[in-house]
Formats: sequence, C-alpha cells, structure tokens
Amino acid sequence: MNASKKVHTSGAQFNLMVEYMEQHGDLSKPLGGPHGRQNQAKRWKELTDLLNSDAVGVEKSEEKWRKVWSLERPEK
Repeated sequence: MNASKKVHTSGAQFNLMVEYMEQHGDLSKPLGGPHGRQNQAKRWKELTDLLNSDAVGVEKSEEKWRKVWSLERPEK
C-alpha cells in the first residue's frame, strides 16, 4: 500500500454523513414498508456517492462507509 494514500474519513465527510442521517434517518436501522430494503440500499448508494465526491476526503466502497457509520456514529 502506498504510504501517502489517505485511508481515514475526513471531518467534512463525517459531518456530511451525520447530516445525511439526520435528514434521512439512520440507515443502519431497517426501513419499514414493502420496499424498505430497496430504499435503504438506494440511500446508501446516494450517500456513498455524496461522500466520495468530497475532494478532500478518501474514497471508500459502500461497505466501508457502512462500517465507518457502525463504528463512529454519534450516540443519541
């Protein structure tokens, strides 16, 4: 692995993630309704694209962003 390659989430990316979750609900919890899983997958894709578009931060897969949220989400 290249030592200069960024692997940590930027503060801006984490703030974007928190704001998105506040607006759309915590995506780590199942969404109800007949299309709950589809909507949840769509929202994770949307959030991943948003986070990866941040020029300062690191690019991650959807799976990695899910892990970031599961490990670092703020407690309510």
